[in-house]
Order: sequence, then C-alpha cells, then structure tokens
Amino acid sequence: MDPEVLKRTIERERKRREEAERLLEEKSRELYLSYRQLEEAHAELKANKDRLVQSEKMASLGVMAAGVAHEINNPLGFVSSNLSTLDEYLAVFRRLIPLVKRQLATPSEETLAAIQALYENEDFDFLLEDTADLVRESGQGLERVQAIVAGLKRLSFSGTGKLGPIDLIACLDETVLMVRGQLTRDCTIETRYVELPPILGNSGQLGQVFMNLLVNAAHAVREVNDPRVVIEVQPVDEGVEVTVADNGCGISPEHQTKLFQPFFTTKAVGEGTGLGLSISHGIMQEHGGEIRCESAEGAGSRFTVRLRLALAASDPE
Repeated sequence: MDPEVLKRTIERERKRREEAERLLEEKSRELYLSYRQLEEAHAELKANKDRLVQSEKMASLGVMAAGVAHEINNPLGFVSSNLSTLDEYLAVFRRLIPLVKRQLATPSEETLAAIQALYENEDFDFLLEDTADLVRESGQGLERVQAIVAGLKRLSFSGTGKLGPIDLIACLDETVLMVRGQLTRDCTIETRYVELPPILGNSGQLGQVFMNLLVNAAHAVREVNDPRVVIEVQPVDEGVEVTVADNGCGISPEHQTKLFQPFFTTKAVGEGTGLGLSISHGIMQEHGGEIRCESAEGAGSRFTVRLRLALAASDPE
C-alpha cells in the first residue's frame, strides 16, 4: 500500500477513535448525571413518603387526643381521690404521734387516757390496711398514665424504620390502650392471644398499622347494637396472623377494591385523610408481610395482617 494512503488511513482511524471516545465520555457523563438525578428524585420521594407517614400518624394521634385524655383522667381521678383520703388518715396520725411522744417522754395517766380514747374512736387497723391499699392503687394508676404517655411517645416518634425482634402482644396491648377512648363506652374489645416468639418488625410502624385498623373499627361500630371488636393472634407456618374484626356496618364490594388506594375514604369530611390503609399497606410491604380485608355490608369487617417471626426471618436460605 502506498505510504501516503496508509498514513491517511491511520489518521482517519485515529480521528474516528477519538470521536468515539469523546462520544462515549459525553454519554457516560450524561448517564452519570441522569443517575444522580434519579438518586436525588428517589431520596426526595422517600423523604416525602416519610413525611406523609408521619403526618398521617400525627393526624391519627390528634383524632385520639380526646380519648387518650379520658384514659389519663380516669387514673388521675382516683389517684387524686386516694391522696385526699390519705390526707384525712394522716390527720388522725398527726393527733396520735404527739400524744405518744409525750407519753414516752413523761408518762402520765392523762396522756395514756387520751391515747386510749383516740384509739377507741378511730379504727387504726382499718386505717393501716386501707392506707396500704390506697398507695398500691395509686401506684397502679400512675403506672397506667406512664404507659399511656410512653405509648404516645413511641407512636408519634418516626424512628429509623429498621426491623428487629419485637413483642407483638405488647405492641397490640399498647395500641389498644391508645385507641380505647375512640370506642363507645358499651363497645367490647375481645382479645384472643397465644404465646409467641418475637416477630420481625418495627414497633412504631406496626403500632400505626394496628391503630389505623382499630380506629376504623371504632367508626364502623358506632351505630350498631352490642358493638364488638375482636383482636386475634394465630401462628401460621413461619409467621403469625393478626386479625381485627368488628360487627359494624361493613364495606361495599365496590369500595373494597379501593381500600388501599391513597386518599380513598368512606368517612365523613374531616374524619379521615384516606391515607391510613394506604400507609398501612406500604408498611406491611416493607415488613415483607401483607394486609387483606374481608367484609360484607351490614355484616362487619375483618382485616388480617400477616408478619414474619424473627427467628424464621433470620434463618439462612
């Protein structure tokens, strides 16, 4: 081949290679920028979702505020009453102790007679026994208030979203305590629990799921005679199912297909955001579980949540 032709051919190939490298670098840069934009969009989407979940959680807690206040006022009421009674009992001992001190320092028939009269007029055996009961009951009442406040704190805290071994029954009991004020006074909450090993979950997120289901049940049974909500826990395969069933108004077939869609609600304006079940569905997906509904108009509803056991989830595949 002519050297000049060969030289031109090599130069032409060099330019083609340089152009190809330039185009590759340009496309790689565009791809990198697109990837970064996708990452940023994904991060923004996750942040918006977290804010939405937290917003719905706080809305639910706001709805429950009056009921929770009632739950707190009950134990505080009898603690206050017990303290008033204890103050009356202390007044008796305030009269007795100076007489005893005087008798020990300077014994006299007069002081002894005063002690005897006071002892006969007041039932000290009853006072001592009832004082112990009042202190015990007051302690239990304050523990109840503490549990309610701790439950509110855990439910309102957004947390890290990490899953770990948790006590499912404790999570359910805590949520029932929060929601009890939402139910009518004559509504019966029946629990059917069995002993379980720890499950894999996030107590704050699962508490929100159970809270949404129980609040919905509370709305469903408002107008029925003998309102009833049943919470049942059953082991299944390598997991566990929690069912929340009510004997309320039920859900029509056309509405059941939309239950887990964002912003869908059958509640009156101002009573629901339409996000509770949608968020619950998302939480269950993150837990590797599921949530489903069975319902018929006028025959109540039954929501089932399926979760994994912590041991089963950690087994090697």
